[in-house]
Amino acid sequence: MKVLVKVTLSLSLLFGMACSPQYYARKGDQAFNKGLYYLSESKYDKAYEKSDDHAFKSEVAFKAGQSLEKINEVKKAARWYKKAIRRRDSFPEALIHLAQVEIKSGNIEDAEENFSIYEDYVPESNRGDEERLINVFDKVKDWKENPQAYIIRPMDKLNSRSSDFAPQYFNGDTNVIIFTSTRKGGISVKEDGVTGDKFSNLYRSDYTNEVKRDIRNKRGKYIKTKTILKDGFEWQKPVSIGDSVNSTSNDGAACIDSEASLLYFTSSRKVDKKDRGTKIYSIAMQGDEWGELHQLKIVPDSLSIGHPSLSADGETLYFASDMAGGYGGNDIWMVKKDGETWGSPVNLGADINTDKEEIFPYIRDNGMLYFSSDRLDGMGGLDIYAAKSRANVWDVRNMQYPINTEADDFSIVFQPGEKKGLFASSRNKGNDDIFSFEKMEVDPTLIGIIGGVISWDEGLAGKNIKVKVESDKGEVKDIKIGENGAFKLPIHVDTKYTITVSGDDFLTEKKQISAGSIDEKLDFDLNFELKGIGVPIRLKNLLFGFNEWTLSNEAKEALKDLVVLMEEHSDIIIELSSHTDYVGLKSINDSVSQLRAQVCFDYMLEQGADKNRLRALSFGESKPWVVKQEGQDKYSFLKVGDVLSEAFINKLSDEKQKEVAMQMNRRTEIKIERIVKNKRSKYISPKRLRR
Repeated sequence: MKVLVKVTLSLSLLFGMACSPQYYARKGDQAFNKGLYYLSESKYDKAYEKSDDHAFKSEVAFKAGQSLEKINEVKKAARWYKKAIRRRDSFPEALIHLAQVEIKSGNIEDAEENFSIYEDYVPESNRGDEERLINVFDKVKDWKENPQAYIIRPMDKLNSRSSDFAPQYFNGDTNVIIFTSTRKGGISVKEDGVTGDKFSNLYRSDYTNEVKRDIRNKRGKYIKTKTILKDGFEWQKPVSIGDSVNSTSNDGAACIDSEASLLYFTSSRKVDKKDRGTKIYSIAMQGDEWGELHQLKIVPDSLSIGHPSLSADGETLYFASDMAGGYGGNDIWMVKKDGETWGSPVNLGADINTDKEEIFPYIRDNGMLYFSSDRLDGMGGLDIYAAKSRANVWDVRNMQYPINTEADDFSIVFQPGEKKGLFASSRNKGNDDIFSFEKMEVDPTLIGIIGGVISWDEGLAGKNIKVKVESDKGEVKDIKIGENGAFKLPIHVDTKYTITVSGDDFLTEKKQISAGSIDEKLDFDLNFELKGIGVPIRLKNLLFGFNEWTLSNEAKEALKDLVVLMEEHSDIIIELSSHTDYVGLKSINDSVSQLRAQVCFDYMLEQGADKNRLRALSFGESKPWVVKQEGQDKYSFLKVGDVLSEAFINKLSDEKQKEVAMQMNRRTEIKIERIVKNKRSKYISPKRLRR
């Protein structure tokens, strides 16, 4: 019996140790050191949940963030870094990592704030590479305000919810694309321990009007494949290029020779059941079938290489590797053909390579070399660089925005002889997607491109908004607006523009601008705040202090703008309504509300408003403000639809929040109505104001 008790106790202790936070943390460390970042994050997550020790939780949260940052899950990494910071009074290393992933997420203001806190902890002499973030902030803003002349479009027919990248035209045929994807449906059903995705395979898509459909009988048995001709051409659903190429390991990042007969690609398949990293393989296309697979003997089996790109003459192969003799991380290398074999690899040197990551080389048919790097002069993640060879040196330049963003941008290819092509980017929701690009021809009369934003405090979703631009040169065009109401307008020399914004439920707004010489600095305001029909709108600058009804200078300007609005739109009636907070007696609030409405009405008459098209109402405290989108955006404690009633405000624990809510109630609103023609207006001047 004693023996049984001892054995039971021993097993219990072992089980307890195996399930301890420290056990999962060690398992996380082991997976991280092997490069299995998706797995390591899951182990750190368990360690975090099982521990009550703040210092321990902070450390494993930081490691979990590092794991996700390694596989470009930047938004999830940010959440872990924030947890690490909350658990410690000072954690500058987590702060700088948080700033870096916030940049890649496009949250530049948050990144700047975190970097500012980091600066308080770490003196400038101890910062090193982190100091580069100061330049990144300015560069991102500058390049976005002055974009390069490229049109970027997502290739929706090719992209999936998984990672899709490394596109490649089937050489001269731009109607056929092969690319790499981790989507479901590949050969392997297992998940990659590094990324948590499926293992990558190579896929193909054709741009055609021929659609192939399988014909099956009632029992679902395949009978034949039928080809259907459609009216228009489109990219077809991607299909695997076959198990002669794809394996149960990662396969991808390919290139094709000029004869479209030999495919080179990267693969991490095991040779002789041994894990030897990634290698470059070649396989010949023989008619409609693939031939025999060959591994390129460029480096010893113990080294990893990948991302091949072949020169137009087929004599030089460019690739990425972290082999010895480089500058740190992965470098770009080249190797020339020596008869039927390949010679010795040559590093492309310090013009191309740095101590950071240089990957995905692409040699264009005109001799230009393109590659991706996270070097210090980029926008935050991987950027695409162009390099031109000149007298044994390389002139390297960043391709800037919109080819590059704060996210990862990589694996660019061009159509032969054209200024357009494809590349991959994680700019949309963090997933790697394939995008097309095309360089616009630069017009010598173009001064620049300016942006504007159309706003409506309830949001523009579902609203039929149109932007029309007319120039004094006789040009008329409609401008496309984004989901957030943003639009861009090219500006040419010596041209006057009229920009008209209209919508079914809004007043039409117009602005006129005039451009001069090619050297003119563009400083036009193209922002529009729409005014809705029949919807109460809070006048932003017409606020009153407690028990006050005197007009401030800002309030007078707001009322003058209303008078101008009435002059510009002779078919509208404006209803002014005055409101108070709930503090004090209702009778007093009603009186204050009346006085506020009267002072607004009188001032507008002084400024020339038509009293027959103006109505002033007084509601006191009876109609608390209902929060719109603008209020939610400005104050985090408010949500769209919140009614700022006395009960709601009393539930707020913060006195400043209460004052904000009450100030929003002490307001004057306008409601715009259109005049119904052939009928006498029901609106008259307020001889007696409603209590």
